[in-house]
Amino acid sequence: MDRHDDVNNPKQVKGIKHDNGKPRPDLIFSAMARALLEVSKVATMGAEKYDDDNWLLVDDAIKRYRDAKCRHMLLGAIEPHDNESGLAHLAHEAWNALAVLELHLRKLETLAEDLGNAQEKDGWTPGEIEAAAFRKSCDSAEVEWPDESRIDVIGQNGNDGAVYSEYTLDEVIYVAVFSDWARWVAVDANGEVWEYEEKPFINNVNPEAKWCIPKGHCNLINKVVRPLNFKNCIWGVNK
Repeated sequence: MDRHDDVNNPKQVKGIKHDNGKPRPDLIFSAMARALLEVSKVATMGAEKYDDDNWLLVDDAIKRYRDAKCRHMLLGAIEPHDNESGLAHLAHEAWNALAVLELHLRKLETLAEDLGNAQEKDGWTPGEIEAAAFRKSCDSAEVEWPDESRIDVIGQNGNDGAVYSEYTLDEVIYVAVFSDWARWVAVDANGEVWEYEEKPFINNVNPEAKWCIPKGHCNLINKVVRPLNFKNCIWGVNK
């Protein structure tokens, strides 16, 4: 390369491509080829039994495929192979985990797209956009809300006791498993999902950032796309 070439101008540097920070699918296909082949056998069996991509049309799919994943995990502890397919329960478990992940990501993309479209509408205030997102999330909830007796009025947090959120409890938990002591779940402003032993409150020192508790345990269990209003993202947990 000529010493006068501009290394910061890709047009003047031959044979260069910037891949830093990008995912590397080759790490999956090369090192996990056997596992992916077994998962593809599960997918093929499902397509032959139902139809190609029929699983995308199933009602209440996230909950049902999460249940299926857990069933294969339990059955796999008893016997290695599924009686119907002859394939490893681990392969079925992996397929169901991928299905849950795919559906979860698609739902987040749809929510983000809906919010983006709403923000482009003339005359909409941020509060109206936020309220519309909350209503859509509640209308399409895939799990039952916690019993109202477990949720106190949260007027000081900005929702006057209404249990509305951009997310459902099912979405923020995803595949996480609660600790025995967990009684509350809340999402911080940065999208971190925490479980709490005691009911959390808004941090007065930094009220726009996170939840706090005066005592008891807390634990990070998941991370989601940052909510518009994290103060509405709190749920009681039934035990």
